[in-house]
Amino acid sequence: MKGEGGPKAELAAADQLGHLYARWRVPLARMMRRYFGSAAEVEDATQEVFARLAATGKTIAPADEQPYLRRAARNIAIDGWRKSAQRE
Repeated sequence: MKGEGGPKAELAAADQLGHLYARWRVPLARMMRRYFGSAAEVEDATQEVFARLAATGKTIAPADEQPYLRRAARNIAIDGWRKSAQRE
């Protein structure tokens, strides 16, 4: 993963984000169905994966895409469980 600054790096990260979204949104949503009960929660959590990645500005090597996104999805699920446990 790279997190270099500058306009070219930001453009590359934005291009990659679009590619990652197109390639991984549906598989991540399938994974999120295991963790969340409603379709709205699944969609929100899936979007959160990409929002967090966008906030970092990092680019991910192709070989690291799936492990990175799966870990991010799992972390978001854990965050969701913690929040729901605090509400109860």
